[in-house]
Amino acid sequence: MAERLEDWPKRLADFLSRDFVFNWDGAHCGIYVAAAIEAQTGINPTPVWAKECVSKGRLYAEYRRRYGGGALEAARGFAKEFGLMEIPLGFAGRGAIAYIGTNDGVLGVVDLSGEFVSALTLTGKTRVPLSACLTAWRV
Repeated sequence: MAERLEDWPKRLADFLSRDFVFNWDGAHCGIYVAAAIEAQTGINPTPVWAKECVSKGRLYAEYRRRYGGGALEAARGFAKEFGLMEIPLGFAGRGAIAYIGTNDGVLGVVDLSGEFVSALTLTGKTRVPLSACLTAWRV
């Protein structure tokens, strides 16, 4: 796992203040979370294959092929590959990655309040309470 940079809170605040528009061709929740990790560590963990998935169907087919399941299994597999440790929600602090339990699942990043998760969804950037999440990973 990469270490956080000394100024990671400022870098994360700058990241969270940016506007994002969802699209399957390079601006979905996985890419958003990878950029949040980059803001904190200086390393973008997005695998090449994820950048090449330009539709929901193609992305989910890759999830199944690589991780044997849906969005949650994919999130867990990706986190493991990057060396992120899965943690109970009660231990998820600022900058942690969280999995929001929706139909398809959405990844987000815990904001600087430590109480909300910022995520990129089909309708754009949104904030949901951390308590709405199923699990989290420490960055």
